[in-house]
Amino acid sequence: MNAPANPHRFVSATSLMSFARRVGRVRQVSAGRIEADGPFATVGEFCSIEADDGAAPMLAEVVAVGDERVVLMPLGYARAVAPDARVTAVGHSGSAPVGHGFAGRLVSALGAPLDGRGEIFADEHRPIEGCVLEPLMRKEPDHVLETGLRVIDGLLPLGRGQRTGVFAASGVGKTTLMRQLAVQTDADKVVVCLVGERGKEVEGFWRAIQSMGAPQRFSMVAATSDMSAVLRARSVLQALCLCEFWRDQGQDVLLVIDSVTRAAMAMREIGLAAGAPPTVRAYTPNRGAIRRWTLRAAFRDRQSG
Repeated sequence: MNAPANPHRFVSATSLMSFARRVGRVRQVSAGRIEADGPFATVGEFCSIEADDGAAPMLAEVVAVGDERVVLMPLGYARAVAPDARVTAVGHSGSAPVGHGFAGRLVSALGAPLDGRGEIFADEHRPIEGCVLEPLMRKEPDHVLETGLRVIDGLLPLGRGQRTGVFAASGVGKTTLMRQLAVQTDADKVVVCLVGERGKEVEGFWRAIQSMGAPQRFSMVAATSDMSAVLRARSVLQALCLCEFWRDQGQDVLLVIDSVTRAAMAMREIGLAAGAPPTVRAYTPNRGAIRRWTLRAAFRDRQSG
């Protein structure tokens, strides 16, 4: 009997589901790195690992896959993991929640609320890696971006759709300057991503922008320095997905990342744990992901303006 040409949506959804549990066992544990003989998984997929103390399973991300091993990095605080602990694949981490509900909210790298104001309902989920536009699809900056800082607007004007960096030694006011740019810049939405900052800095930045009025204009994604490298690197991707969502709504979006250096350091930790060879200044070849992030943040689609 031939299958119907247009199967019911339930049948289509069922065909994409896996009813067999993919499991493996822990074989080696080291600081920030867990090796297992399974499950059958791809890089970027999430797995749960049994805790030795009877607590809730620990979530980890697959960072490398070999012939006889799977390398994972914990997402949360590392707990007691014993050899032969069960490792179960729970699904892919390839999408990020986005939507209007994230306006005026402080969220984690996984899109979970951190401001204590209840659950956020996403309008949709976007591919976490996004896509880099082809060269001819990019729009060069053609309008001045007003920052409200006369020294920038007068001597070093910025354009809408442009990226720029703030470089200086520690303790000289970079965060204060970026806070001014976030508050005073003429943009419909402002997304702030804090990577590897202390919890005190995240709280201070959030309270400062909330006290400036129009809180729905600001959103913040934070992954503090005590969080895993996986979450610190993912926080940039979550912030980019939020920016792309509002950009596609026809709004002007300002993205502030503090800092790309700490994001690169997180990518280095992931690369070293996965066994990638260190290259210049001990950075692994996956630092190319930083280039993809900046290209995604730098240009606007011609159709979206």
